[in-house]
Amino acid sequence: FLMLVLSALTMWAQNSDHPYKFGFGTSLIDYNAEAESYFKDVIDTGDIEFGPAVSRYTFGGTLNKSFSLGAALSLNSIKVNAKTGNTSSSLFVDGEINLNYHLANDYILKESSCFAPYVFGAVGVNYLENENPDVETIFPEGKLGIGTDIWVTPLFGFNLQSAYVRQFNEQGNDYAHHSIGLVIRFGKGADNDGDGIPNWEDACPDKAGIIQFKGCPDTDNDGKIDGTTDIDDDGLRDAVDANTSGVAGSNGLGVLDADKDG
Repeated sequence: FLMLVLSALTMWAQNSDHPYKFGFGTSLIDYNAEAESYFKDVIDTGDIEFGPAVSRYTFGGTLNKSFSLGAALSLNSIKVNAKTGNTSSSLFVDGEINLNYHLANDYILKESSCFAPYVFGAVGVNYLENENPDVETIFPEGKLGIGTDIWVTPLFGFNLQSAYVRQFNEQGNDYAHHSIGLVIRFGKGADNDGDGIPNWEDACPDKAGIIQFKGCPDTDNDGKIDGTTDIDDDGLRDAVDANTSGVAGSNGLGVLDADKDG
């Protein structure tokens, strides 16, 4: 069982092969997680405000194997508390641009790992509805957080993320922003040989080829992949045959083996 799990962690296609990612899911806000007691408050799940089932949307693209750039929009509702001063729930809207460092980058973990953790920083703006006209409602903010994608298939998976958020004005509030959702990869990605077949589908990614042979070349149009001809029909490709003198049925050394005794 352990070997099965370990093999599953390295079976999916690479991030750079599908350079774009779209996600959607639920936004969870802990507006009472202050900086002085952040980790204690994060554990206290009683303060978490759950958004609608689909209340967070994300989009991003890879810059290289280690870094990606993305954007996110979250919606929620903050209930009555001392932070808002409202007598009813307050609309919460949050937008951000984020830079992510991926640990599944072939340096720490295999890029093909289906478990793909990352750390990130973000800057953004938060709107929090307030009935009091003298209270600010728009707050610039910065975020630091961790997350992971868990790929169930090469193109579909789950995302878990948590961030500490710092707002940059006097009436601002430090809070925790969590999310859980689904993610989808798309885009063809790298094509080293320029044959129109992306590396992850190309059996010969560094030699321009044709779709018929999964990206491998047939420059002499003989109906066979280049380098896989067998002139003497001895069962050895010419590329590894020590003798291609045309002795049909030889063992690669130019010697016939009519009685199949080796």
